[in-house]
Amino acid sequence: MTGASIAAIGGGLTLLLTAATYAQQDFTWNGGGATDLWTNDANWLPGAPNFDLESGRLIFGSTGEEEQRPNNTAGQDWINIGGLVFNVTADAELTLTGLRSLSFDDGASITNDSTFLQTINNRIFGNGSDLTINAATGDLKFTLAINLRDADPEDAEDPGIALLEGASILGDILTFYQDLYANEAFLRTAQWRESVADLVRLLGYRLSPGLGGKATFAFEVKNDKPVVVPAGFPLQAQVEGLEQAADFETVEETIAYSALSKFHLYRPRLETQTIMAGLNNLEIDSVNGFSEGPIIDTIDIKAGDRMMLVPDAAMFDVSGTPYTAQKKAEILIVSEVQRILDRTIITFEGALTENRDTQVTAYRIGRSFRHFGHNAPAQLTKYNDSTKSVFQETTNFERNIWGTHTPSLSDV
Repeated sequence: MTGASIAAIGGGLTLLLTAATYAQQDFTWNGGGATDLWTNDANWLPGAPNFDLESGRLIFGSTGEEEQRPNNTAGQDWINIGGLVFNVTADAELTLTGLRSLSFDDGASITNDSTFLQTINNRIFGNGSDLTINAATGDLKFTLAINLRDADPEDAEDPGIALLEGASILGDILTFYQDLYANEAFLRTAQWRESVADLVRLLGYRLSPGLGGKATFAFEVKNDKPVVVPAGFPLQAQVEGLEQAADFETVEETIAYSALSKFHLYRPRLETQTIMAGLNNLEIDSVNGFSEGPIIDTIDIKAGDRMMLVPDAAMFDVSGTPYTAQKKAEILIVSEVQRILDRTIITFEGALTENRDTQVTAYRIGRSFRHFGHNAPAQLTKYNDSTKSVFQETTNFERNIWGTHTPSLSDV
């Protein structure tokens, strides 16, 4: 506790401060010297202590010394002592004075056993554990600071540190409320509505009273049975412009019916549309020729599945159907499957690349198998034996359908 100053201690008070334990030789002041300097050997019994080499206990207040004023001006800047006692025999006030500081050893104490006020005009330093100040009999007056050199601000058991922390907390609380109340005394800085109302009332102005608002709320009932909403039922709503939610309550009892609760509206189905390139979703119309909802629901299609859209195969399946150029098959990856009422809508990653009719046949596939030669190069290199030269021609990827035309050797 550096710089702690105590003006007077008395009234049966024993004060324990962190600082000093030596049991050293006693040196009694008798004031027998021509001067009152502490370095005068005649002023002490058995003689003046050597403050450079030893630190004994100094005793003041023997009979007949009340006119003496011990002074430690001469000598070094500070003196090291083991304790300070004002004897019970002292019958007058004594004053210790001088420019030197008193440095107390470990375990030292300052004690006033007399009934008179004793004054110390020297700086006090503690050097270790505890410095005991005992004013149980008479008062002690310290005019300069008491410094405890080894006070540890991290030590929770240090009473000096606890005293300083308590004072700082008290000061923080007092200044906080003082600043708060001072702000409420001025119209520009006031925050409380009561403060603003009191200030403007001095000018004859009255704030308008608060008015309750009205709102219409919709109750959503999930149960099949009606629910009674009593009068005074509390509600909250976030109103624009307010930091906190506004409180409401119902003004009368009402009944909420589930049939009138939240429901979805859907537009009517459109007429059958042509499947165009660029679309990324299709609806399942039927499964194996059955268009009933329960049968469609049995199809377990999920995101990540692959779907193959195949062209019309009537020319192969129906006898007599003439040959026409087919649309190419395409494989798409499912990104989402939605079931809305009786409809199942499949959304794909990417978009369709072919225009088709109003319907297209699709299969969910696992592994992919490709015809022989699907990965042939775009051009083939050939050798002309007659010209003895090499040339390239474009690879023909068309599939030949036997029975509808006669293949040539170039198709083999």
